[in-house]
Amino acid sequence: MRGQGLELRRLGVVLALMLGVSTYAGRIRADEEAERLFQDARTAMNEKRFDAACALFEVALARDPAEGTRVNLAICEAARGHLVRARELLMAADTNLAGRDVPEDDERRALVRRELAGVERRIGKIAIETDPAGGAVEIDGKPIAAGSRGEPALVDPGSHQVTLEDPAGPVEQTVVVKEGETVRIRLTARKSAPPVPPPPPPSSGPHPSGWVVGSFAVGALVAGIVTGALGLAEKGDIDRYCEDPFPGQDICTRQEGVDAAARGRNYAIASTVSFAGAGVLGSISLGLLLGLNDDAPAPAASMFQLTGAF
Repeated sequence: MRGQGLELRRLGVVLALMLGVSTYAGRIRADEEAERLFQDARTAMNEKRFDAACALFEVALARDPAEGTRVNLAICEAARGHLVRARELLMAADTNLAGRDVPEDDERRALVRRELAGVERRIGKIAIETDPAGGAVEIDGKPIAAGSRGEPALVDPGSHQVTLEDPAGPVEQTVVVKEGETVRIRLTARKSAPPVPPPPPPSSGPHPSGWVVGSFAVGALVAGIVTGALGLAEKGDIDRYCEDPFPGQDICTRQEGVDAAARGRNYAIASTVSFAGAGVLGSISLGLLLGLNDDAPAPAASMFQLTGAF
């Protein structure tokens, strides 16, 4: 069967070359280089050097767009497995011949259609479904037109990379297609992570910690009042056991007076510290309750001091 197929293909090449020769013979050629390229391409085809032959036919076709050269190039492309390209060339040749009013029963058009039917039997197809539907798809890096996504894509036999473009990342699948085979695949987009919820708006009410700090401020204030009162109570013992020869200077000759003076000084220090702490904590509490910026510096605390001579 393979030998028979090669013979049929060779017959097609010969017929196409006859078409090319007749076309070239019937024209006055301005570019003799195109004729030489065409003959070199025929030689390469006969020697089954298809890559070289196709390259020569391409150059010859660019110099002189004769339909015989186009058909020969299509047969050369099909011989090396480039069936999609061969199909495009044969369809273009048939359209051009029809545009020159060549009848459908003409031998040239019959030849083109026979070659086209053979190529279409061998060409591969990939039917692609996407989830969600309508995703952007590429085959071997080439995007598929949006209007053709409902029908299988035509591909050459072999391995192909199919890609579904998705914001969460491309989804890729390798597909191997044999001659005349239709492969169906389904590409599912990646599941993207749910969006991060925005942070809650800042509270316009008082900060709860303001009440806590305020309670400490009240406690410090009470401590300052109590220690201040105790210090004033010691003042009576100092007056009882100590003399005051000079203003602000007490001379205590009895131990009771000395002890009362020591206790009085301690109570005075504790009272001063308590009042100062109450002022600082009160300022912080007020700022929190009023919703001021936590980073803003707290107002300077008022300093209270219990005065008196001990």
